[in-house]
Amino acid sequence: MHVEFHGAARTVTGSCTLLEADGTRILVDCGQFQGDDELERRNRGGLGFEPPSIRALVMTHAHIDHVGRVPLLTTKGFRGEVIATRATQELALVMLMDSAKIQEEDARHGGPMPTYGEKEVRAIYKATRTVKYGQPVKVGKGITVTLFDAGHILGSAHVLATMTEGPRTIQFGVSGDVGSPGRPVVADPTPFRSLDLLQVESTYGDRDHKSPADSIAELDRILDQADGENGVVLIPAFALGRTQDILYHLNARKNAGGIPHLDVYVDSPLATRVTRVFEGNSAVFDDDAKGLLRRGDDPFDFPGLHFVADGRESERLSHEAKRCVIIASSGMCQSGRVVGHLAQLLPRPSTKVVIVGYQAPGTLGRRLVNGVNPVYIRGRQVPVHATLHTLGGFSAHAGRHELLDWIRSAERKPSKVFLCHGEPAAAESLGAAIRDELHLETYIPSLGERVEI
Repeated sequence: MHVEFHGAARTVTGSCTLLEADGTRILVDCGQFQGDDELERRNRGGLGFEPPSIRALVMTHAHIDHVGRVPLLTTKGFRGEVIATRATQELALVMLMDSAKIQEEDARHGGPMPTYGEKEVRAIYKATRTVKYGQPVKVGKGITVTLFDAGHILGSAHVLATMTEGPRTIQFGVSGDVGSPGRPVVADPTPFRSLDLLQVESTYGDRDHKSPADSIAELDRILDQADGENGVVLIPAFALGRTQDILYHLNARKNAGGIPHLDVYVDSPLATRVTRVFEGNSAVFDDDAKGLLRRGDDPFDFPGLHFVADGRESERLSHEAKRCVIIASSGMCQSGRVVGHLAQLLPRPSTKVVIVGYQAPGTLGRRLVNGVNPVYIRGRQVPVHATLHTLGGFSAHAGRHELLDWIRSAERKPSKVFLCHGEPAAAESLGAAIRDELHLETYIPSLGERVEI
């Protein structure tokens, strides 16, 4: 039995873990690398394994850094089963169709040829077997997988692989991304009960977030200032998860009588499609969100909320925007309509840019967070006169102590913890805390590394 690490090893993105027992090989995720040019080039390099040899693929959730290379597997000969929750299946279809479209558009403008298209995305959708949390699924001789709610985004899951070879059976847990307890819409993360080995994400392994209450209070102050100053609040947000969390809060604020004059614009076709999938999967919402719906209060449909239809309307919004909130993707400011808004709105002192998620090294979002001024957008120098705010409490990832508590909650703890999905400093910091506080062995694998278990 062994495990191989083909992504998110000593970096945050590109999650891809291979498990093998008694001749059965499965993947947990096959995500896209995101960030600087060196990371992006990995998406066109070798996978490190032969896709036809893979019996099954488990998708933990639909973020592109976890599923963005999945359709590529079919072009390389993968014909196995795909396993995911229903919400993840539907969200992955939306996200991957968008990814295929972006690749085609880039190719038309002189970029590299697409790695896959709509045909491959639909093949993955049709090959997906949807399962419920807690339902064991035998994927082949030697491996059974069970999904548990990760509390990260809608439909997200941890994966427990029960691996048997000869007289040995090992319970190997793969965290996917661990959610932060108490967030809106999604339920709290479920801990594993019994483990021998664990792979855990470490995105925020070196720090805790601001409390959600503090971040909400800070956002409310920013909204009030914009309301009083005819300003614009620009929120670069991931289309999946973060946009819906922000809408949930803005709906609550409107219901409480706050920000009566601020219109809210969701300027992302992808976020619009994702939000519709959320509305169709309310059965897996947390109790608070279900209660809102029972009372006739849809958090994704409230007075003053507008979904921007096309590029012309988006451009007009950039030029004419005042006294409003604009939520636009991409969350790291690398592409999408938020780039046009930043080019137009960063020079205005009345603009408030609110960063609510992780910003990878090399991205425009990271440069803004680091205080770079001016910045270059589409080859043009843009001065930054806007006010920048970073609100960590909206993160969909568990912070350092939440990760420790999640591992601690296992009734039988693992003998060894593999730390992935984190920058080296974050993984090393979390590893030291796991050793000191939980007295467990830790290991940070390298890309492509194989470990016998």
